[in-house]
Amino acid sequence: MARADPHDDSPIFQLIDDLPRQDIDHTKTDVFRKSVDYSKKYKDRLAAAVRQGVTAVEQIAAEPGLGNLLEVESGVVVDLFLSLRDVKAHAGMIELYHRMPVPLQRAKMMREQLGLRSTARAASRRLRRCSRPSSANSGPSSETNALLGRSYKDRWDLARKEGRPEARGLLRRAIETYLEGFQTDWRDAFPGINAVTLMEMQDKPDPRQAQLLPVVRYSATRKAEMNADIGIMPP
Repeated sequence: MARADPHDDSPIFQLIDDLPRQDIDHTKTDVFRKSVDYSKKYKDRLAAAVRQGVTAVEQIAAEPGLGNLLEVESGVVVDLFLSLRDVKAHAGMIELYHRMPVPLQRAKMMREQLGLRSTARAASRRLRRCSRPSSANSGPSSETNALLGRSYKDRWDLARKEGRPEARGLLRRAIETYLEGFQTDWRDAFPGINAVTLMEMQDKPDPRQAQLLPVVRYSATRKAEMNADIGIMPP
């Protein structure tokens, strides 16, 4: 059950709280349903509902049996949250998040996913909190910084199109955030690719780009090779 004990040491919390693992961070949501043993009834129903669309998933979320999430298996709660994400029911994600037990609300994966689906400025605030070291999280990571960098990138793109003066500052923040994420875990090429790509958009050349390009290229190559070895398609 999803209890209100913030020190719960069950496998689900080890998975979603970013305790040391072999997997690269951004694979967590993809492997979640295969990695945790939870109610097959809800697993099958939610998988079918996602294929049907947003209304079907929202109907499951509104069922009386899911009214008190303290009495629901943690795996079911997280899978429902991710199913709402899959059908872009962002308001439903936020509502479900606020009904979750405190330990699940504090889980880094949940806060990252919620932050990405909030409005741009709210997303930045939420994801910045995720990237700060605290008792609830371990600080910057390739996944958190990739999400936060995307938030800054989207805001920069909008400001650029509208000719607003803050566009330049948002571009710099996007680059620095992506770069920090890549430096946290060089095995994850995604934030590095974004960092060097956005450097091309600056008014002046960034001297770090020449140093980063070989490392990012190697990281991306190794990622592709590893995915091919285990039969996983690149993201």
